Amino acid sequence: MVRLKAVYFITDEGFNIYNQSFESTDRDQDMVSSLILALQTFGKEVMSENVLQTVGFREDKEGDGKDTEGTRMILEQGNRVNAICFGILDKDNEERDEYTLRRQLRDIIKEVEEKYGEQLSDPIFRKNAFLGLETLINTRFFRDKMSRIYQQQYASLNEYLKYPRSLLFELTPRGIKTYSFYRDYPEVKQKMKAIVVDEIDHLIEDIEERGSMISFQDCIERFGTDRSQEIFELLKLLARKGVFEAYNFERVSIAV
Repeated sequence: MVRLKAVYFITDEGFNIYNQSFESTDRDQDMVSSLILALQTFGKEVMSENVLQTVGFREDKEGDGKDTEGTRMILEQGNRVNAICFGILDKDNEERDEYTLRRQLRDIIKEVEEKYGEQLSDPIFRKNAFLGLETLINTRFFRDKMSRIYQQQYASLNEYLKYPRSLLFELTPRGIKTYSFYRDYPEVKQKMKAIVVDEIDHLIEDIEERGSMISFQDCIERFGTDRSQEIFELLKLLARKGVFEAYNFERVSIAV
């Protein structure tokens, strides 16, 4: 099984359109983008047009090697989008794990290029043109790399505010049918405060239409940072009522 450390999706021009880190500290996005472009140039111009696909890291003799030992940087290229994964492969199944990971990366690259072809062709890069990309990648690529959260097993709000993409919510089939009942539930109304019912209705409709997940980061951007506490408690409550399933990447400490 692959233990992911970080994933990046970068355009051919070097623009970072998505990244997800599973470590306590994030790598510098611009530095990673520059590194990838340099490796691509090296592969094409120095190695007889070959594309460099894997870079390995070994332990620093003067360090403890905990952060780099056994880590591989795996590259997959599409027509307009490149995917870069930092991860540690199972020593007993390295070939199988790398093959599986590469296949997943190729599939998601293809889907990203198909859905965002117009945005990728735009000569002016606009990060906000890739709305929905995060939920697409979470749903298609990270599903088997997440763990379901049961009842009270959430990290604190402060932990999730550090890594808001690590908490995700998925609308359940039951939730589609029962949300209209719970929206008028006294406990739910009490949690809403400044968030009006219409805003939550639109959120539910958007998720249902996309058939996807939404991250806590999505919700913060949608409702504003000043509502973080409120939306956090509301989403947890709706998850406990069965409207959502909650998942996280187990990167933050869990308060049981």
